Amino acid sequence: MNMATTASTDRFSWRRVYDYSKLYWPILRWQILFLLIFTVLNNVALSFAGEVFASLVSIVCAIAIIALPFTLGIGDKTVMRLAPVKASERLAFYLTLIFGLYIVCETLWSSLVLIVLSALSDTPTRFEQIMVSLPLSGFRYVLVQAVSTLSTGVLYLLIVYTVVTKKSHPILHGILRVLACYGVFIILAIVAGVAVAFMSMDDGSFDDSKMVATMMDIIVKSSPVLILALLGVYAWLIRRFYRKLQ
Repeated sequence: MNMATTASTDRFSWRRVYDYSKLYWPILRWQILFLLIFTVLNNVALSFAGEVFASLVSIVCAIAIIALPFTLGIGDKTVMRLAPVKASERLAFYLTLIFGLYIVCETLWSSLVLIVLSALSDTPTRFEQIMVSLPLSGFRYVLVQAVSTLSTGVLYLLIVYTVVTKKSHPILHGILRVLACYGVFIILAIVAGVAVAFMSMDDGSFDDSKMVATMMDIIVKSSPVLILALLGVYAWLIRRFYRKLQ
């Protein structure tokens, strides 16, 4: 690997970021392969399988994709720590990995797979039927996607931050932090779900479509606040991450 030994004193170099990524290539190539496979399986199940089976496959694939960053904490990371790379260059690599591979590439690949599946099907796939039924269009859809992307980015950054900076039991610490995050999400989802269910009832009768519409409307209206909050958390995590890498 061709890294300059003056990394601690000279300017930021994307060349060193690239060279640093080569240290992780044996892990990254498997991450890319599994990301492609699980994304295809998930989209096929969502498009054609029954509701129960599709839900089970979706959960398994989501867990598998979320677990990919944990592999960065496997094995001896001595070479990574001693590599003559600036802290800012290490951080640039991890952020590029999170948004470039885990989010952008996965999203583009998922979209491509869905387009191909739709083209191969004579009738609208189940996924298309679900998307059409959601009360989202234009700017509302962009807001919801922004919240979803930032939420996923925060979770990935938390995992990478933990498995890279923790010297003892990084995988265990990462799992515990992810479980804690999901615990908070589940509690908030339950509270929001109960509130929306009551808001969606007319004359004591439950309306499933109205509940979905109400939930989407609340998410859209609260999106600016959620986006700012997630950006704040993301900035805080990046700052801690950078200080740990120095």
